[in-house]
Amino acid sequence: MSEEKKELDNISDREFSLGVKAYGMEDYSVAFAHFLKSAEMGYCNAQYNLGLMYRAGKGVEKDLQKAAYWYEKAAEQGLSEAQFNLAYIFQNSKAVKEDLEKAVYWYRKAAEQGEAKARFELGSMYEYGQGVDKNIEEALYWYEQAAKQGYLEAQTTLASLYHYGYNMESDFESSAIWP
Repeated sequence: MSEEKKELDNISDREFSLGVKAYGMEDYSVAFAHFLKSAEMGYCNAQYNLGLMYRAGKGVEKDLQKAAYWYEKAAEQGLSEAQFNLAYIFQNSKAVKEDLEKAVYWYRKAAEQGEAKARFELGSMYEYGQGVDKNIEEALYWYEQAAKQGYLEAQTTLASLYHYGYNMESDFESSAIWP
């Protein structure tokens, strides 16, 4: 790593740390300024925090398009929380053009990194055929992955699916495994 790159990383880290400190003190506009400097240098956690701030309207006017922009920057670097939040925006936001295929793409990226919520949402996308072809086996796979992590909504969904046999035959034995 070059000396110049090390120096830029140090500056980015310092700006991020100052942003975290200001955010903790609820000085959101100062936090935003520090996160922005760090994010512009490519630091994915700062990019993610900008997404959070734009989504919540803390230190800046609420803007889901800008939140999606910063989430995507962090998501492209592999940050699973950003991947999940970006997918959620593509699936649910009226401020950003709904794009269920992009939602599936980003949920899958986060799910493959072990994000339980993303695994559940991906299962739901397969169960209802949103952005993908309806596929109950694939839905069950992702629900089970989330359920094994203790994600309660996935556990209850699995219990209901197996018990009542939605889109499949009832399986009372499998239903009993999940609360």
